[in-house]
Amino acid sequence: MRFTFTGTQAPYFLLEATRPSVVGSADVTNLTYPVGTIAVDPAAREICGANPERQDAILGPNPAPSFHGYFCARFDAPFAHWGTVANGTQRAGERAARGVKLSGYVGFQQHTKTIDIRVGVSFISIEQARRNLKKEIPDSTRLESTARRTREEWRKKLETAS
Repeated sequence: MRFTFTGTQAPYFLLEATRPSVVGSADVTNLTYPVGTIAVDPAAREICGANPERQDAILGPNPAPSFHGYFCARFDAPFAHWGTVANGTQRAGERAARGVKLSGYVGFQQHTKTIDIRVGVSFISIEQARRNLKKEIPDSTRLESTARRTREEWRKKLETAS
């Protein structure tokens, strides 16, 4: 992903690891709060974590209590500041947290105009998400080449499906 900033404010990102979930219906009085994890690594320019939300009510009657979706987002610009937000409480400078309604945030220098973010995911572990990121979109890969490669792969798949 690429984000371009035109304002005078320093850019920042908030990445939600977990959020309130409606279980069983669209009734907002039936909210659950899954427990997730988040880790901010300024040296690696990463926010990684785990989210146990599978949206069981949408996917069917078979719950998966051990399910976790793991992610690792890598930014191409250094962080000026970072922290976590758990259940509405912001903790500036905190690098890792576990909890409900959980997010990690990073801020950048005011002069930063564009930020590219690459994300790896896994159903196995954060380390596997990081390996998938390295394999599928290495650090030196530009957004334009990823988009070109993706369009080409989809074209091939759609041609063979016809």
